[in-house]
Amino acid sequence: GSDGNGRDILTRLAYGGRVSLLVAVVATVAELSLGLGFGLVSGYFGKWVDMVIMRLVDVLLSIPALPLLILIATLYSPGVVLFSVIIGAIFWPGDARLLRGEVLALRGREYIEAARVVGVPSWSIILRHLLPNVTPILLVQASLLVPSVILTESVLSFLGLGVQVPTPSWGNMLEEAQRFYRTNWENVFIPGFMIYISALCLYLVGIGLRDALDPRLSD
Repeated sequence: GSDGNGRDILTRLAYGGRVSLLVAVVATVAELSLGLGFGLVSGYFGKWVDMVIMRLVDVLLSIPALPLLILIATLYSPGVVLFSVIIGAIFWPGDARLLRGEVLALRGREYIEAARVVGVPSWSIILRHLLPNVTPILLVQASLLVPSVILTESVLSFLGLGVQVPTPSWGNMLEEAQRFYRTNWENVFIPGFMIYISALCLYLVGIGLRDALDPRLSD
């Protein structure tokens, strides 16, 4: 069928899925890159470096993310890619705290102490020993973040603050369809169902990865 402006729903649904997934992937990469960098540095060096970074994380976590995103989107109306990066830049503190905890557990291991004793540079220890050990956590976190970002983008686009018309996304398709929900309920159901099924499938993939990669969950 077609929407209120005569545009093909299936075509817009496919293109809107591309846009929504692009936002989700770019935002997830930006978020994990920042969280990984700060988490590794904070956990490995400790002391005042850890204190400064963790206090910054505490401050950022105390700021409500959704109202901040709404404020930024209202003031600057960013494009798709910049909008994705902004989402990642707002949500990275939680990932930094998660990775810091893992690095704190790893840095006391014997092979890390041995590397320090023989004079291996800190950057080499971080890249060669710590990073490979937190990679499974990154993969699991990424698979759980993508559906969360899809929902965030859909909410903002539904409010008219995310991906802007005429570029379609599942969120702004929902916003346009709400005016006709009494006569064409399927126009609301179809993008809403795509948001639901995509988020659910990706979340289940994340749960599966967590069960497969976390040795603590093995029988």
